[in-house]
Amino acid sequence: GFGDAGEGAPPLRSLELRTDLDANSPAAPSEADRFNDLSIASYSAADFRTAHAYGREAVRLAPRSAIYAANCSAAALKAGKPAEAAKLALRATELDPAYAKGHLRAGQAHLEIGSREAVR
Repeated sequence: GFGDAGEGAPPLRSLELRTDLDANSPAAPSEADRFNDLSIASYSAADFRTAHAYGREAVRLAPRSAIYAANCSAAALKAGKPAEAAKLALRATELDPAYAKGHLRAGQAHLEIGSREAVR
């Protein structure tokens, strides 16, 4: 997850996303893993825009992953996109209600956007 040490990722301008794949493609699970790893590495390098872009690609390719949604939520929040972060965190909690990081990310995002009533 985020906070792990990782190698630096390429800057946002050189992203190579897999627009040729969708969630049903045979290569989607391994590519989603790869994009999540790239997102984590970018986040660790404080390149939050790139982390968010890679995280969105991981979520697109593995839409049933609560972990990827929560990771992307963290990156979205750091990239200055709290509303998107809140949506991704909610998605994570819906996919896996027991996944604590999903709830943590939801709380962080809702506090950032000032939606204190949603934070419980």
